[in-house]
Amino acid sequence: MSKLSNSSAINQAPKKRRLRRFFLYALGLLGLWLGLLAWLSYQLYAHSQNIRDLLQTSPVRSSQAQALCNELASTNTSGIWLRRLSLPLHPILRQSDAWIGALPAASDVAQQGLGLTEGYCHQFNPLLALLDLPAEQRTQQMLNWLVANQPNWQQLQSDVQQLQQTWRSVPTSLQTAPLLANYQASIDQFDQQLTAAQTSLGLLEQAWPLLADGWGTKKPLRLLIAGQNPLELRPSGGFIGSIATLTLEQGRISDMAYFNSADFAVVAPAGSAMPKPYNQYLRASLWTLRDANWWPDWPTSAQSLQTFWQLNQQPDVDAVIALDLYGLQGLIQVLAPVEIAGYGQISQAASLEHIFGLYDGQNVTGDKQFLAALFRSTLETARHANFSQWLELGASLQASLQQRHLSIYFNDQTSQSLMLANGWAGAMPQVAHDVLGLVDADLSYSDGQNFIEQRMQLDVQLDAQARSLTNTLTITYTNRYDAWRADLSKHAVYGYCYNIGLAIQQRIPGCYGDYARAYLPINALPLHLEGADTPPDIAQEGQLTSVGWYMLLYPGQTRTIRLSYLPNLQSQPYQLTWFKQAGTLAHPIHVRVSQAGQTVEWRGTLQHDHELSFIDAAIQPAPSDVPITADQQAAEQAWQLWQQGETSAALDRWQRSNTLDRALDAVVSLRWTHDPSTAKQLLQQLQPLLPDSGRAAFLAGWLAELNDDDAAALQVYQTALDREPTSQAARLALALLQLKRGDGAIAQATLQGLANPRLALQRLAFDQRMAGDLAQAERYYQLLLTLDPSDRTVWEDRYWLRRYANDQPDWPAVERLANEALSAFPNDAMWLSRRAESYERQNLPQQAISDWQQVTIISPTNSLAWYYLALQQRAVGDWPAAQASLEQLVKLDPQADYYLVLGDTLRELNLVAEARKAYADAAKLNPDHPGLAERLRLVEASP
Repeated sequence: MSKLSNSSAINQAPKKRRLRRFFLYALGLLGLWLGLLAWLSYQLYAHSQNIRDLLQTSPVRSSQAQALCNELASTNTSGIWLRRLSLPLHPILRQSDAWIGALPAASDVAQQGLGLTEGYCHQFNPLLALLDLPAEQRTQQMLNWLVANQPNWQQLQSDVQQLQQTWRSVPTSLQTAPLLANYQASIDQFDQQLTAAQTSLGLLEQAWPLLADGWGTKKPLRLLIAGQNPLELRPSGGFIGSIATLTLEQGRISDMAYFNSADFAVVAPAGSAMPKPYNQYLRASLWTLRDANWWPDWPTSAQSLQTFWQLNQQPDVDAVIALDLYGLQGLIQVLAPVEIAGYGQISQAASLEHIFGLYDGQNVTGDKQFLAALFRSTLETARHANFSQWLELGASLQASLQQRHLSIYFNDQTSQSLMLANGWAGAMPQVAHDVLGLVDADLSYSDGQNFIEQRMQLDVQLDAQARSLTNTLTITYTNRYDAWRADLSKHAVYGYCYNIGLAIQQRIPGCYGDYARAYLPINALPLHLEGADTPPDIAQEGQLTSVGWYMLLYPGQTRTIRLSYLPNLQSQPYQLTWFKQAGTLAHPIHVRVSQAGQTVEWRGTLQHDHELSFIDAAIQPAPSDVPITADQQAAEQAWQLWQQGETSAALDRWQRSNTLDRALDAVVSLRWTHDPSTAKQLLQQLQPLLPDSGRAAFLAGWLAELNDDDAAALQVYQTALDREPTSQAARLALALLQLKRGDGAIAQATLQGLANPRLALQRLAFDQRMAGDLAQAERYYQLLLTLDPSDRTVWEDRYWLRRYANDQPDWPAVERLANEALSAFPNDAMWLSRRAESYERQNLPQQAISDWQQVTIISPTNSLAWYYLALQQRAVGDWPAAQASLEQLVKLDPQADYYLVLGDTLRELNLVAEARKAYADAAKLNPDHPGLAERLRLVEASP
């Protein structure tokens, strides 16, 4: 028994040793595996830090770029091994709902992304050496290499798209992982950057033929850029307030300049017909460059703009670009922060108000100078964008091109064909099926487009073969402007609109004088236009028929225009191209197609052009964005009920739909449509429903003041201010009424509470100047001087009232003003000059001489002062003094005109030889001067 037991123990010993040995081997392998995982993870971390440091290097040289590629290759190798070694863990990790469960999917993204970047490093390795070239040569050589070795842009886009799809498969729990807290911002932006990369690559592929053709590299590309303000909407995107020129040469910007469009004031040549609406409704008498964009078809407007450019003796250009503020806003969002010279820094641009918030209203017309500085600084900042920003800039530009905020016209036909093919030309569509576009032109001297709401509906009646029989376009406009809501805007709106019934222009803040054109198929037959102020103007523009009309939309007012027409098309099945107007955002549109008693509907927005088809009793494609217009429609229904006398139902509808603020719009509309008593009645019915509304109280004060009940107005303005202490409108109205009642000190204290009392009063004074009430403008200027007696801008404006506002200057008034100004600014050369001028015009030469002498003492290099002094001395017969003044003048400013006057003076003194020399000096400067020959004849005839 003992022997058996020993034998069994002996046999089991090797098994235990083998088991122990296996366990130790397994433990060793596990340790090695974990060690390799740890070591590779550390290597990945180290490589990622190196990559991060290299990406922050500026400027990047070839050595850093090569080092970056090497690091990416090493990272890819480490990542592959780490992924292989960690594969056994993936099924286990994927079961976790925590962030750790996302690691396998993240490793898929990392491997795919690193593989792509390593491949790109190899593909584009020859470009790295170009980084060491001087900046002026680098881009040129890079483009030359790319032209010679054109990449497969579609493959690049496909690679990025696949990477993005893989990235989107990663669970979102990874984004909140504590381990990746330091990379949170980069993770959040990664998907956006992948989208931007795809878009930019697509843009580059579409634009590549231009580069391959040598534009901007082998031959210069001279661009004329029209900066358009969509807040003052015009057919091609907005009023042209600014002009830029930009030349691309040898792969870089060789020249860039910026101008105010008003600088190009040469009028259209004789025989050129100004667009009639400019004359009829804008009341313009001259057609100049800034109004060249009357056509929504950008190629047509661009050619018109070039004509005016050439009339102003400017050099030829190769392409004309339209860029509006919304397109610029997209660029600023990418480039922010952007430093605007003279104004400060824009850190974000989520809306145009963020941009205008930087503009502090330094003067009433300063927004044009601000926009000029904004365009200039944005283009300059774009020159120095980094790689990530260039990707996003590409995406921003593509969006602007699709949404007609950016349009390009080339004079070269091949290049222009490319613009048309890509949809970048801003051209009108040329299709064989139904087409529609509505184009508005703001002719109201107003920047109020952000207060205008617009929605459109198209009703289409089809026959049994799905051919269009009749179409009805319904457009609903609402003007939401009033003085209270104007606080929402950082810039002045103004408004000077033509009233068809009165045949005059009216100064109505926030009014909207709109000339609209509906563009229809070429053979369309308009049947009926309803709701406009004028009969339809029917014309052919290119391959489309346009139907135009004018409408004055008062503040607070809602108006509906309805146009019925026969499309006269035979195409089937039914298709519709609805194109968007440049400079607009995303007007809601509604399409209803009826056939055999059945109706289908489609709702969307005009963020871009739409191509719709009626197939299988449905409108395709489905809309990507459905507008919400329920509040507008509910308010309009309530208004209709109120007009029908159903007051209780209307008030209930406004209240239930939470549109009481829109009901106040109706109060504003009634006041401006000359029915203030009805406006007061409606407001009194609304006030119990709005017990805390500052706007309701403000409108009550507005109506009371209109009715000359100043005491009641004063009380409710104060109530409005108590309810809304930040309201600038209520505070200003209260201060002006206090001033009107003679409470100057109280008014001044109220004004001091304004955010910018100077700007508010300047705007009021400017309004009165435009309306022709110069006495009221002067009262506002006097009030401005109580805020700052040495405000030179105010003194300049007061001088303008007396010197230029009327057909004939009021010289005694100029003299009195100059005396006032010299009390505020003693011995001021400019005001002494102005007083001297007033003395001259009143035939008081001795007083003028005294002032001009004082100016020459204060400013001895002022050549004009010496000239006018000499003229007055001649006028009183003091020829020796005139001689001395003129001799000093020609020393300071040797001009032919001055030498001729000196010669004339010397002849009066019988100094013939000296006169002859003065005329000879004039001849040297300008031998063709028209007055020179006669003077030489006279001096030669002298004894």
